[in-house]
Amino acid sequence: MMMTMTSSTMSLALKKCFFLALALLSIILKPTFCSATTTTQATNNDFETDDLWSQCNCPSSPPSTTKKNQNHAKIAYLISVHNRRTIHDGAHLLKSLIETSAPGNTAVILIHVDHRVGIANPAEVAKNETLKNQFLYHESPLKRYVDACLENSCVRSGNHHENNHGGHKTSDDNNSVLLEVHSHFAPLWGEWSMNEPTLWAMEYLLYHPQLHRNTNKLRLGGTMSSENPPSPVWDTFINLSGDTLPIISAQRISQLFNPINGPLGNTNFVTSSSCATGLIPTSIFEFPKGTMKRSHYFQHGIPKRLSYVDTLSGEWKRNVETPIYFGSQWMALTHEFVEYVIR
Repeated sequence: MMMTMTSSTMSLALKKCFFLALALLSIILKPTFCSATTTTQATNNDFETDDLWSQCNCPSSPPSTTKKNQNHAKIAYLISVHNRRTIHDGAHLLKSLIETSAPGNTAVILIHVDHRVGIANPAEVAKNETLKNQFLYHESPLKRYVDACLENSCVRSGNHHENNHGGHKTSDDNNSVLLEVHSHFAPLWGEWSMNEPTLWAMEYLLYHPQLHRNTNKLRLGGTMSSENPPSPVWDTFINLSGDTLPIISAQRISQLFNPINGPLGNTNFVTSSSCATGLIPTSIFEFPKGTMKRSHYFQHGIPKRLSYVDTLSGEWKRNVETPIYFGSQWMALTHEFVEYVIR
């Protein structure tokens, strides 16, 4: 009887895992099979083709006036880049998110550049040898495209009243994309620091003056009441690696996460690299011996047993085997869940 229940439960879990994986695959596909040679050639070509990155095209479709078409999620993206390759690929990702979106679909795009790569310019690096490679972003297609977009009316920075040359431009806050580039952390693979850019972005999205629900409502001259609560500035947070490329348009992504009737609306989705272990954090001891996920932790001398005081019983626990859980850093989260995590 126990075996029958276990098999049934596993079958149901695998079915859910399969359909969730299909949903994710319809949104994002990482270019796993791109060779190093192909990437290098593309990088060289992009540096030579200035027109590709010197022009930022606003979405051509006008803002919708019909209630049906207004039902879309306003997405806030975090793009994390950490080396020359992901900075290069990130330019393609950013271009796709901005130029395949409909007005109002993409609310925010934050780009975090690994601090070891940095956002310094070559002049700063020349004066300070400790900066070393921290000029890679400054000389990249990604920076050229960011600069081009910030000159455009459909994109604004944190200080969106001024463009890069100190002049003034007009933008519609309801439909323009807030685009900013930051460099605060130097994450190491397999360590807690991998979470730092994501947690920073979550906090930034909650407390930035232009993105806080109440602040934005009052800034636009509105009033607050229980009968007329403010609409969220963004609905869904999605974090992406710079080498991730959408296989569908940003407009379609927004439709899928539509909180009213989208198939992924009001869903907190965390990916896993293997459906066999489920879509939730999995104990490291459940992975077969010799697999990368298990061997990585055992090779780095991480303690597997802890001694502690049980706060409920007051009992001293000695040498208790404490499993390490392997999860995923890539996720799509609702506004409400981000508030829960940060606050």
